[in-house]
Amino acid sequence: METGSKLEKLVIGAREIKGLIGRNLLQGLVVSAFLHSALLAIVGLWPAPEKEDRLAGSGSDTLVIVSRPRPDLPVIERSRPAPPAKPDVDVWEPVENESDAPDTLLEPEEDLPSLSGPYDPDAPIDSSAVPGSGGSGGIDTATLAGFDPVTPTYIPRDIEPMALADLNPQPEYPRLAQQAGVSGTVRVWVRVNKQGNVDNWQVIDVNPAGLGFEDAVARVIPKWKFTPAVAGNRPVTVWVAIPFKFSVK
Repeated sequence: METGSKLEKLVIGAREIKGLIGRNLLQGLVVSAFLHSALLAIVGLWPAPEKEDRLAGSGSDTLVIVSRPRPDLPVIERSRPAPPAKPDVDVWEPVENESDAPDTLLEPEEDLPSLSGPYDPDAPIDSSAVPGSGGSGGIDTATLAGFDPVTPTYIPRDIEPMALADLNPQPEYPRLAQQAGVSGTVRVWVRVNKQGNVDNWQVIDVNPAGLGFEDAVARVIPKWKFTPAVAGNRPVTVWVAIPFKFSVK
């Protein structure tokens, strides 16, 4: 019986406490909610404090990074070197119309040496003379030339025509003379026009004759090329004597 009375007292005490706490807890929650709402309203109406700008070095630990514009770099202008001066050289002026070109065929100012007499084999030969090689024989040089005998007229010029050795074909050594071991020389009058081509020619001296030396020269001389002669910065047509020397090695 005693134990049951204790339990009954405990049950009654807990119930009273529960009712008391429940009423007070509800009132506390209502009051707390009211106070928080009022506090939030007051804080919202309170003016915000102005922020103070602080510079570096004012005693605070704030580091202020200031961006400065880069200074303009100086522009270096490089002057271009002057082009080299053109050399002062004579320029050939081509003649477009043949009728406008001056007549350059003048009367000879000096007598040309006669080449129709006996030829001296020991006389010096021009450096343009070329030795032949191989062999060929007997054709009529007058028929090959196709021109009547002419008397060349001397034309004054500043620059002589030059044979183009790398392009000009060389005469073959006559077979009969080569078998006999005979050397020979041939001289030819050649007319070189303004384009450097041979437009007329004539064999004027052969030594020895009849062995085919002149025939060998006649086959190649119409194909020769020259640099044209120049007079007064203009190309001119001139006659030149071309010697050929055939030597047995």
